[in-house]
Amino acid sequence: MSHIKSTIHQLAELADISEELLQKALRTAEAGGNVEPSAYDLDPSNYSAYTSSDSYRGSEHEGTSQLDYDILTYMSRVPVVSSIIQTRINQIAEFCIPQEDQFKAGYVIRLRDKTREPTDEERKEIQTLSAWLETCGEGYKFGGAWDFESFVRMIVRDSLIYDQACFEIIKNRGGAIIGFIPVDATTIRRASVTEEEKNSGHRDWVDSAFIQVINGKRVATFDNDKLAFCIRRPRTSIVSRGYGFPELEELVKVVTHLVNAETYNASNFTNGIHANSILAIKSKMNPQLFRAFKREFYANLSGPAQAKRTPIIQLDPESQEEIESVNLGATAEEMGYKDWLGYLTKVACSVYQIDPAELGFVFGTEGQTGALTQQGPGARIQASKDKGLYPLLRSVQNWINRHIIHQVNEKYELRFMGLDADTEKDALASDIQRVSNYMTINEIRAKHSLDKIDGGDVILNQAYITALGMSQQQAQEQGQGQQDEEDQSEDYGQEEGQEEGSETQDQENPSQEDNEGEEVNKSLSSYKFSIEI
Repeated sequence: MSHIKSTIHQLAELADISEELLQKALRTAEAGGNVEPSAYDLDPSNYSAYTSSDSYRGSEHEGTSQLDYDILTYMSRVPVVSSIIQTRINQIAEFCIPQEDQFKAGYVIRLRDKTREPTDEERKEIQTLSAWLETCGEGYKFGGAWDFESFVRMIVRDSLIYDQACFEIIKNRGGAIIGFIPVDATTIRRASVTEEEKNSGHRDWVDSAFIQVINGKRVATFDNDKLAFCIRRPRTSIVSRGYGFPELEELVKVVTHLVNAETYNASNFTNGIHANSILAIKSKMNPQLFRAFKREFYANLSGPAQAKRTPIIQLDPESQEEIESVNLGATAEEMGYKDWLGYLTKVACSVYQIDPAELGFVFGTEGQTGALTQQGPGARIQASKDKGLYPLLRSVQNWINRHIIHQVNEKYELRFMGLDADTEKDALASDIQRVSNYMTINEIRAKHSLDKIDGGDVILNQAYITALGMSQQQAQEQGQGQQDEEDQSEDYGQEEGQEEGSETQDQENPSQEDNEGEEVNKSLSSYKFSIEI
């Protein structure tokens, strides 16, 4: 009996399992199948990647070679690196206000669909969204950034130091975004890898959460849609664990050399390293008197902080003892100090994709414009912005669109404008070139929302005007010839009409001579008739 009950229970469990598998298969079929990539983005053999717990995390930047956030912060305070970072922040800040006109830098919010113009209702929505963005929504109420410019300054600084910009998306209970605030990037970590992710070799990038760590302890947890974790220099490296690749990791040796060179040079101006000279005294004074002289000398003639102390030696004049001056140190020119610092500065600037001229450093004759090879500082600065500033702007623009604008209303997008904005003088010169080659005056006026003028449908090009004049003259000549032919034909027609009219009148109204002839004929006929009678 018990055997029968056991079998029944097994069949019931099997039925439940089969039903669950069937439902799962149906859901998978409805979703189009469970499609996943085959390539791993986790290394299952990397034990250190899975031993960290969310309850305690260190200060190490997990995307670098054992550099922690504090070291990266100290490196960013080296004057050359700090100048690079602050220059880029100030340049991007110029684009963080609504664009006033086409000649100035700024941002605009527009339709993602470029094929149509916005309706009146959409224009109102754009204005409302722009005003909302200027105050970070309601983010200014929470002590974060008080306006959009300060928000961008904060996240760009974190990105240039740690290649990690983080900001929290604040939502109401209905799930709608009401604001956003910047978050200290040094406190944000990715959640620990789960056992399921380890076994599958794939990180769940959709549901994978973030945590905030302060003093090694977790203090907050964020869902993937409530925290923006922005990377500017992504990598495919498995060991990077989804973190960025900060420029300062590449510049560890360069920054170390900069600090050492500045420290060495500064010590020459503070405590001193080598003596400038040696004082030789030729005298037979006894040792006690000589020691007293040395104390008096050092008390009166030593440099500040005992720098550059002069060695004193006693020589015997009878023994003809001499001392030879020996150079104890090389000068800055002999060591190539200037060239060394210049090289390190150029390397740091090249990694950050910025020209030293943007920082005010012009080396040698690089500021002079050559006939064939070299460009002036202005052209170099523009090329530097093309190489470094514009990609940084695009990254910030994409972060804001992905995590903020598209979440508020997916119809719109933010665009930084004025990257290559001409001055008003340049725009006027361009319009003059257009109207002199392929556009009419009225077309140029319509471009600037001006009314048409009489005679404005012409291109102000001498060759075009000459050809147009000849064409008009030829048309006039042809028209005059046709008019003359028509006039001649009209005159000829009038003459023929007059002749025909005369003949008709002659037939209808006989002349006096014809009447007289008829009367003579009648007289002769009557005379002939009388004779015959």
